[in-house]
Amino acid sequence: MNFEFDKTYCLQIKPEDLKIPFLSFEESLNFLRNGRVGGFLVEQMLKNMFGFELTQNNSMYDAEFNNKKIEIRTINKTGFNLIPSNMIGASRKYDEKKYLQKLGSIDYFCFVDMRNLPNMFVFCYPSRRFYQNGVIKTLPKELMTKKLTAKIEMVNA
Repeated sequence: MNFEFDKTYCLQIKPEDLKIPFLSFEESLNFLRNGRVGGFLVEQMLKNMFGFELTQNNSMYDAEFNNKKIEIRTINKTGFNLIPSNMIGASRKYDEKKYLQKLGSIDYFCFVDMRNLPNMFVFCYPSRRFYQNGVIKTLPKELMTKKLTAKIEMVNA
């Protein structure tokens, strides 16, 4: 399948496409709905479906496509985070300088909307659109206490 930035793809997962031994189709979908597990699986799916080149775990971004650096994020019922997972959670600390450095190193955010599984929506937006529309806040307290919601229409304005 050919991939283009700034285009939305609707993908439907069929039972024959998602087989995890000893789990029903619905149980398998529940793994995808979990951001931690689903995120890893989504990265592999984007690689296989569209030809994304995945990077190493310690890279500043998740994938490359057509010489563009991409950060992949899943959207679930609670929304999504744009800050790295290694800065979220107990005993982890938000580092604004590292975060802004990371943002400066990526070209696109690629979102995979998992809220309506088995239907998934995939879309990528240039990271600069988030700056222009005020979606990304640089204040650590706001980033850590307010999970960004999937209001992509703000970005698409």
